[in-house]
Amino acid sequence: MKKLLLGFVLVFTTLFTSVLSEDNPREVIIFDVMDKQAEAEAAKSSEDMVAMREIMANAAKSAGIKEGERPTQAQEEAMKNFMMEAMLPRMKQEMLADEKMMRFGYECLSKADTLKEANVCNDKLNTIDGDPDEPFDEWSPETKKETLGFIDEYLNVMIPCIKKAQTMEAAQQCMPQEYND
Repeated sequence: MKKLLLGFVLVFTTLFTSVLSEDNPREVIIFDVMDKQAEAEAAKSSEDMVAMREIMANAAKSAGIKEGERPTQAQEEAMKNFMMEAMLPRMKQEMLADEKMMRFGYECLSKADTLKEANVCNDKLNTIDGDPDEPFDEWSPETKKETLGFIDEYLNVMIPCIKKAQTMEAAQQCMPQEYND
C-alpha cells in the first residue's frame, strides 16, 4: 500500500508540475484519468475501512468484549478467530480475481525467450493488475522455469485448494509454508 501511495504521489507531482509548466492537452487528459483512478481507489479504501471496522465491532461483540473493558486473552483469541473467518470470503474473492491475471501471465511468460519479451509480459501484467512489479533484470531458462513453476503452483495447487476452503485455517493450509511463517 505504501509503495502504491508513494508511486501515486510521485506520478501526481510529476503530472501536476508538467500541467502547470506546459499547455499540453494530452497531459491534462492523463491528469484527469489519474485523478479519477485516485478517486475510485480512495472510495474503495474508505469502503474497506468501514467494512473492517464493522468486522472488528462484530468480533468484539461475539467475543463478549464490553466497551471500555480490556479483553482477556481468551476474548482476544476469540475476536481474532472471528475476524479471520469473517475475512475469508474477501480473501478468497481477491485470490480468485488474480487467477485470470496469473493465467495470462503464465501464457505470456511461457512464450518469452528474452529479457525484453519477459518485461513486455510484466508491463502487460502491471497494466492489468494496477500494482506495478519491478521489471525482470534477468531472464534465463532457469529464471523462466522458476517463474513458471511458481505460477503453475499458484494456479494448479493453491487456487483449487482456496476454492474448496471453508475456514481460514483450511485456506492457510493452501499457502506455501513461507507464507504461513
